[in-house]
Amino acid sequence: IGLSNVEDLSWKQRVNLAACINCGRCDSVCPAYASGRELSPRAIVQKLKSTYDKFNIQTEGFFSSGLITENEVWSCTNCGACVEECPAMINHVDYIIDLRRYLVAENRLEQQKTAVFSNLDQNYNAFGLPSYKRNDWLEELGVPLLEQHRNAEYLYYIGDAGAYDPRAQQVVKSFVKILQAAEVDFAIMSHQERNEGEIAKRMGEEGRFQLIAMENIATFEFYDVKKIITHDPHSFNMLKNEYPEFGGHYEVIHHTVLIHQLLEQNRLPVTTKKLEKVVFHDPCNLSRWNSIVDEPRQALSHVLDTPLLEIEQSKDRSFCCGAGGGNYWYKVPEQEKISTLRLRQLTSVNPQTIAVACPYCLMMMEDAVRTSELTVKVRDLAELVYDAMEYR
Repeated sequence: IGLSNVEDLSWKQRVNLAACINCGRCDSVCPAYASGRELSPRAIVQKLKSTYDKFNIQTEGFFSSGLITENEVWSCTNCGACVEECPAMINHVDYIIDLRRYLVAENRLEQQKTAVFSNLDQNYNAFGLPSYKRNDWLEELGVPLLEQHRNAEYLYYIGDAGAYDPRAQQVVKSFVKILQAAEVDFAIMSHQERNEGEIAKRMGEEGRFQLIAMENIATFEFYDVKKIITHDPHSFNMLKNEYPEFGGHYEVIHHTVLIHQLLEQNRLPVTTKKLEKVVFHDPCNLSRWNSIVDEPRQALSHVLDTPLLEIEQSKDRSFCCGAGGGNYWYKVPEQEKISTLRLRQLTSVNPQTIAVACPYCLMMMEDAVRTSELTVKVRDLAELVYDAMEYR
């Protein structure tokens, strides 16, 4: 399982390695490399390429020979910036995940990583909190449950962060009130909602991911789910692009896209425009992996009196917050936090507010602000739109 020596390289992987021209453009955009972590996407590809060219460590393996270190592999945030930048169209992330799969199969994991997998097994969420209380806190808002409203047009998939993190819960509340104000026909799942498996897959636990995906698909089929809304770009990407391989075909929509549609259709009573300077942080799973960059900006234009601020590292050239690839759940040696680097980029245009569209970006950016001397606010797009609504 995974990638441990040169014999494990598929023919396609070998062709991709041969295509590398060692230009270093991947390093120039890599957040892990910029933060001083051990990872260099260029070096990973070049080292793998050297084993293919020389076939010199066939029996020893990449890790046992010291060619590649575990820190290198776990430093990647799976943001895909290297893939976007590569002129040879090499997918560095695929190699990283394959290398992680080998480490997981060999149980070469420290406590932080094994705890995540145990939590997914025992409590069906990465936080390790009780599954039977997952979405109970939403009852006060009168949100219909799918178990009682099986004909709902949309399933609102809350996700782990939205269900359990207090700050992300505020985003969920704002979005629920937006849906209610627009009279969107939706429902949520109670304790039957489970992690979608993104964390397991990105951390190399392929078997656990596939099991989670198939169990979720069976539940969705039981309730005849056709359309899914989610505010988590990680969940969005998995449900939209990974679940079809296992028979899960759904119309998946991110909350920024739906909010934009509702605003365009005049279904939201937005009457107050904010006179504040806002910059938007593009989540990697939304912008780079799924090319959703215009809808969030157009939605914000409905509630702002001033043009949205833009920085160079935006849209498909966005810079990761540091949480992707499972990095939110474990620590990697680094010289400076990736979230701190990203905060510096975003605040270079002197915004009053950083708008985000991902619960993990929200938590990472707020943490970066807390450890700085800045007073900038971090708000989800749904919170900004809800604040601008007349009847709140």
